[in-house]
Amino acid sequence: MQTAEGGRRSLLRLALQFWLPIVVCLPILVCLGCNSNAKEDPMEQLQAALDRTTPEHVGQLQAGSAEEEAALARFADFVSHMSVERTPPMVAEVYASRLYFNDTLKEINDSEALATYFRHSLGGAEEVTVEILDVAQSDADYYVRWLMSIRFRKLADNRLTRSTGVSHLRFDRDGRIVFHQDYWDSTSGFFQYVPVVGRLIGWVKRRL
Repeated sequence: MQTAEGGRRSLLRLALQFWLPIVVCLPILVCLGCNSNAKEDPMEQLQAALDRTTPEHVGQLQAGSAEEEAALARFADFVSHMSVERTPPMVAEVYASRLYFNDTLKEINDSEALATYFRHSLGGAEEVTVEILDVAQSDADYYVRWLMSIRFRKLADNRLTRSTGVSHLRFDRDGRIVFHQDYWDSTSGFFQYVPVVGRLIGWVKRRL
């Protein structure tokens, strides 16, 4: 009888050790990652944005043109050094007034809201730089691979953190971005440095 009871307790302890951090972690991640359009299907939002930013709707830059080169250079300069002082005023030069922006943390649909988002989010970092590694193109779609370095003010013990990602971009006929979807592991790039959440993420990863 004691053996059976001890076995049940051991199983219970193992279950708690494995599932409790997950149960605690998932709601936190969901809340941190939620945005104003959380009630809508993200894939439907993405597809709708793709549908309304086709060349038929917004125009297109000619491949190899000076306008295309200037638009890509403008984006590279925009992300090269990001700060509260520098980035928000540049948004109107780089992005169209109506747009789709999703960096995996936030979805935004107009340039004013995007400038506000950068103003708030960049306040938590001492240094944010992005190095463009390469650019691939398929018709009106541009895929920009980059290396981002961030030094948080209150996270990661003020160490310089690095992560890689890809930005899927579309430009209008004036060379401004109308579609910006990032493909980036925000778990490794941001959430792992958040107190409690980061430790729980690390715990789960070690057991996968």
